[in-house]
Amino acid sequence: MVIYLTTHIPTGKKYIGKDLNNSKTYFGSGTEIKKIIKQEGKSNFKKEILEYCSTKEELSQKEEYWLNFFKAETNPSFLNKTNKAFGNSGHTKDSKTKIKKSLQSRKWDIAWNKKISEGRKGVKPKKYKTREDKGKLRGKNIRLSQWAKTRDRSYLNKPVLQFGKKGNFIKEYSSKKEAENFNNVKLQNVLTNLAKTCKGYVWKYKE
Repeated sequence: MVIYLTTHIPTGKKYIGKDLNNSKTYFGSGTEIKKIIKQEGKSNFKKEILEYCSTKEELSQKEEYWLNFFKAETNPSFLNKTNKAFGNSGHTKDSKTKIKKSLQSRKWDIAWNKKISEGRKGVKPKKYKTREDKGKLRGKNIRLSQWAKTRDRSYLNKPVLQFGKKGNFIKEYSSKKEAENFNNVKLQNVLTNLAKTCKGYVWKYKE
């Protein structure tokens, strides 16, 4: 369990967060940093460990300590929106005050509650028919088994092309699996256009 500092290398913007597993590929879950990751991928980020923690309570305390230490909420160099350990709800102080007042002033209609309660009396819950083969071992689904054997899985062996950020061709791989194993990466997001780059490269299926 660690408190980390993520830096977006092109802009120098920073983000402070906590990570239970100290994952090398986790850079933060804030709104702003997630937008950048979605647009650029994770190759433009670097992660530093600020402090190691032994309990979840200590983790939250240390996160707030470092957020306040850097004054992240008001510091333009940081992507954090609050100095609190559990993030920001997105509401302004004024909207939070209005919500609090509206909840405090709300009077629950006792008559309405009684009406609902009376309406439920005598209503029996629905009974669903128990399957006849419940608890028994079922045989192999022949139709599903045949489909699994004959289904088209050629897309798994579709060639994958690797390019640099400037569009220069680097290498061709016979399949997505080969490209992932050779480069020790996961290409699902970039090949389905959920991310633009992976490990600083552009990846595409060969047409």
